[in-house]
Amino acid sequence: MRIRWSATIRSSHSRRDRRRACFFDGGADYARKLGIAPLKELPDILFDGADLLVRSHICEALVALDLPALYLHLAVFIDAYKNCHEDYWFLTFPERFDCWDREKSDFEDEPVELGGFRLYGVYTYALDAAVLDNIPLNQRLLFKMGGVLGAYIVCHQDIAAIFRGDGESGARLVSIPDY
Repeated sequence: MRIRWSATIRSSHSRRDRRRACFFDGGADYARKLGIAPLKELPDILFDGADLLVRSHICEALVALDLPALYLHLAVFIDAYKNCHEDYWFLTFPERFDCWDREKSDFEDEPVELGGFRLYGVYTYALDAAVLDNIPLNQRLLFKMGGVLGAYIVCHQDIAAIFRGDGESGARLVSIPDY
């Protein structure tokens, strides 16, 4: 999927603000070359790298949680058949939360220095209990991992059901021990 931003996107959280980000199925042509037919029925969750597009019912569940570090933007997804799907929202995080444990995680020894940040390639995560204990749970239910190259979205087990969708959501959740 490739992203093309609407020139009028300026804000988030307002249901009255009807400006939309526009996303396309950028992998469809490549899939067709491999003999794979693009999906006709789209899942509830689509990915653009480590960011998400989610259907309205998932967005509503997240809004009800009043998550502090999450911005939501109306989005439209244009599928491989040129159909517009206007029931998606783009989730973005203005900040990353660096809470992975450097003693217990498996990661590359040498970080990549990028934009003044030291970012590590992490293979297996363990979270730093001392950092987590200083942040209320409701402020860390969903966040983008900091200090890492992948910047994956981390979801607490208490809200994982929102993303599972009985296995048909389009997301694959990977467990982090004790989280």
